[in-house]
Amino acid sequence: MVPAMSLIATFLYYPYNNGFQIHVALVQWLRLMCFNFPFAFFTQLFFIQPFVRTLFKLIFAEDIKK
Repeated sequence: MVPAMSLIATFLYYPYNNGFQIHVALVQWLRLMCFNFPFAFFTQLFFIQPFVRTLFKLIFAEDIKK
């Protein structure tokens, strides 16, 4: 998910006034991936995943007891 969203952001915020250069786009994409991946990984690991587990336990409590 991080690579795809970083690629989209690269093309949305690319400085097109200087013309398009593939190596500049690649460097910006890798830079965005390095910035976004740690935040996305630790957010998923420590906040989102426990929240979703708790939510599913509450929703499907009867099915878990069976």
